[in-house]
Amino acid sequence: MAATFEQWSAQFSAQVNFKVCNAAERLFANDEGCRIYLADKKLTDGDVRGVAAALQCNNTLTNLDMGGASFGRPGAQALADALRSNTSLRELHLRYTETLADGAIPLAEALRGGGAPMLEVLNLTGCGLDGETACVVGECLAGCKHVVEVSLSQNEGCGDGAAAGIAAGIAAGATPRRVNVHSCGMTDKGLGLLADALRRDTHMEQLNLSSNKFSDVGAEALAEALRANTTLRRVMLVNSPGIGQRGWAALQAAVEARGGALEVIDA
Repeated sequence: MAATFEQWSAQFSAQVNFKVCNAAERLFANDEGCRIYLADKKLTDGDVRGVAAALQCNNTLTNLDMGGASFGRPGAQALADALRSNTSLRELHLRYTETLADGAIPLAEALRGGGAPMLEVLNLTGCGLDGETACVVGECLAGCKHVVEVSLSQNEGCGDGAAAGIAAGIAAGATPRRVNVHSCGMTDKGLGLLADALRRDTHMEQLNLSSNKFSDVGAEALAEALRANTTLRRVMLVNSPGIGQRGWAALQAAVEARGGALEVIDA
């Protein structure tokens, strides 16, 4: 493992994006409250290996944004290994890294095992996750005791997997306050799993369920859960054409039962 930026440079500088070199130098400097923004740089597996190697010598990074990258499992594995010993990271943004499909699993396993214990925000929007992977990611939240915001939105192939994982994570003690599963291809089955979790949850404040595949059945299950839940303040169901008059009536009744403390947004 490189112990200095000079050692890192000798190993990685010829094979990584120059922006990664700049980021690595900052990581080795260990400046207080360090934030690294490498979004939309199309980072490769080699680039991410370089970032991960530098991250292993850093204890001040709070925000790492590598959205819009092109790395897969090799880069994700290197990042996961670095996160296992990281104690400062608060936000991890990998949105629209469409090649991350199965690379998200080692990341989730690292987080579930106690890596990046101070993580508060996990953004995996539009990463091409399938149902199994999304479920593993959701379950990892149980190991992220400080996570307040998680986004698995626009992973249209994950179906009910995201809901199953998040529900399992909540059952195991996860306490996210803002959850985004917009455009995940979720059905009434997944919504039922989330509804069951919401009946017991006392932390979630905002839930984005827009652009999924719900019917009146799912809406009524959600409405029942919303009556029992006392912390949720906003539920988004924009672009939910499968929900009919019966479902919307049940949701409106739940809103009224909460005495104005809950808002359901449908447009």
